[in-house]
Amino acid sequence: RSVYYKFTINEPGYIESVIEHEYDSASFTCKLYDEPRDDKGHICFSVSERESIISRSDKIGLDVGTYYLLISSQYGNGDLQFDLTVNFTPANDWERERNDNVVTANALKIGKTMYGTIGYYKRDYFKFEIPSDGMYKLSMTHDYSDRSYGIDAEIETYDGTEEKRVDIMFCYNDYGQTSQTFSLSAGTYYLRLYGSLCSADYTVRIDKVKSSSGEALTKGQTVVLHISTGPETVTVPTFTGMAIANAIHDAQDLGL
Repeated sequence: RSVYYKFTINEPGYIESVIEHEYDSASFTCKLYDEPRDDKGHICFSVSERESIISRSDKIGLDVGTYYLLISSQYGNGDLQFDLTVNFTPANDWERERNDNVVTANALKIGKTMYGTIGYYKRDYFKFEIPSDGMYKLSMTHDYSDRSYGIDAEIETYDGTEEKRVDIMFCYNDYGQTSQTFSLSAGTYYLRLYGSLCSADYTVRIDKVKSSSGEALTKGQTVVLHISTGPETVTVPTFTGMAIANAIHDAQDLGL
């Protein structure tokens, strides 16, 4: 029993989907695709399993385009009622799926903060240009609450065939760092972020390290990191849908 919903985004940003139902043993699965019946697999998914419990997806950064939500259930033989809400937030500084390899890496500009969500054992890739040899500072934050969870941030090069590690920073609650300074030569680099057992929002930024006089700093000196605030949230209305046995419906417009 499944049903597709279609929506179009006219500017970059991120979505959050919410499913709510009132069944004591039903399980609803929500999967996001960038093409219907996509053989590449879904972008992400969330599950609502318990009675009257709201299932909220991760924040999912998306570019301009058309997307599809597939809602399915494994409960009995009948049709089920559920409430589905999709919230969209415009944002030019949020990572955008799919960005799970060097080919689809998002651009990360020096001196600009990017926001994102790292999923369960997922990878996010960023591509950045180092304009001149020198010391550069990688800074990160995340909202993992468990002390043993965090993000591995690996700086790489890519020659068209092979990814090669340049250096790595471990951004965890009980060990590792929230910033680290690297000596980098001019060129193109990739930043691979790898998450833990659950999802978390994060920020990432790379800065050229300078002294107050404007001269390049040597390793071990620091600068103050300033992080800008995110955009306000725009919410679209809640509507009620129905799961239909063994059917894939014509896409229904969510009105985003």
